Amino acid sequence: IDAFWTGEVARIGLAAGLFHPTTGYSLPDAVATAELVAALDPLEPVGVYTAVRRFAAARWHERAFFRLLNRLLFRAAAPDQRVRVLEQ
Repeated sequence: IDAFWTGEVARIGLAAGLFHPTTGYSLPDAVATAELVAALDPLEPVGVYTAVRRFAAARWHERAFFRLLNRLLFRAAAPDQRVRVLEQ
């Protein structure tokens, strides 16, 4: 996750690493991030940065299994067969 978080500016969406590793979907994380930021009181840059970074790090760690599956898929299946594996 550190590759996504360089500098001191809060990031959101794909720039924060907030996407599903297998599907690439980012909308559910975008909604959750918006709810997180809206609930912050007071709304300060340092607080936003810290809260969103923690949220992104937690999501990144929760999805380690999906990143492992991606690696297995790309090493185990030929390019023209990968879609068949995902269909299952």
